[in-house]
Amino acid sequence: MSGKTSPRIARPLWLCGIGLLFWCAGSQADVPITVKATIIEPGCYIMGKEGAWTGRPGDLHDDILAIDFGEVPIADLGTSNAEKSASLWFECGVSSTNKTLNLYVKPTTFGTMPSLGNHVLATSTENLGIALSISGHNIALNQWMPMTAEHLLPGDGMAQNKIIVTARLVAQGNPDELSGGQFQASASFILHYL
Repeated sequence: MSGKTSPRIARPLWLCGIGLLFWCAGSQADVPITVKATIIEPGCYIMGKEGAWTGRPGDLHDDILAIDFGEVPIADLGTSNAEKSASLWFECGVSSTNKTLNLYVKPTTFGTMPSLGNHVLATSTENLGIALSISGHNIALNQWMPMTAEHLLPGDGMAQNKIIVTARLVAQGNPDELSGGQFQASASFILHYL
């Protein structure tokens, strides 16, 4: 025979080589895969006035819980005459039995007035603050506060529950040294199961 391979032998060898190539390309290997996920419990929806829900997808509202003090004489600062209350309705997803509904209030403009307590929002007027409370309990700003049965009220058909936020104007130092005029302050209210 000459040095040539017969076509009878070459064709099966060629097919075997192609088959080997695909067999190697299609081989299997065990590769460990780690899957991580976070399960998020249903959030809370908050409403500060009828028809102004926030927290639902696409719902963003400014000033949902606006408290207008009107005109307040300086002599009334720190008294019930310088106090306003507003309802905050909310609905939260189903909680597990080992979780507690908590409130977090975060000042968004002028911060706090720690010399008057950790529950006092600073305002745009120097030495004038707004003390916040729920059911007679001060709201500690910038920290989670458990919402117990004494804080929660039935929602009056508007929602599952409501809380009544009370805001009282207070002065640091001598109130007579305050400059009169308009003022403002703002804070974000967050409800969450922890």
